[in-house]
Amino acid sequence: MFDLVIGLALVVVALVIGGAGGAYGRIWLSGKKLHRAQQDARRIVTDARTTEKEILLEAKEEAIRIKSAVEAENREHRVELQRQERRVARKEEEVTRKAEGLERRERNLNNKEKDRLRTSRRSSFRRWNGSPPFLSERPVSCFSSASRAR
Repeated sequence: MFDLVIGLALVVVALVIGGAGGAYGRIWLSGKKLHRAQQDARRIVTDARTTEKEILLEAKEEAIRIKSAVEAENREHRVELQRQERRVARKEEEVTRKAEGLERRERNLNNKEKDRLRTSRRSSFRRWNGSPPFLSERPVSCFSSASRAR
């Protein structure tokens, strides 16, 4: 019976040691799983931060590209506006020159007309030989028939 008690005691001790070893093993495995999960969580957080930085960098680069494109388009518009302003200024100058030329022509024509009138008046006065033609004619009376025959 002593063997039986020792056998039972050994079984109980083995069960206790096995239970304690099993519990320790479970705790150790749980700790390892927890440690692995924490590492995975840290890696996911690190990857997320890296991805966030990459996305922000890409967004900044895109913003710079868009800004550069808008600035280039604005420069093109400014150049086009300046070109059109110069064209309008040239047209205005051309219209002003033509208007001045027309005014000059009109003055010349007016001066020529005045000169022609002066010249024709002078020649008319010379033809009269001192007295206007309406004074050299005889007066005509409309009351007498004898004055008409004369």
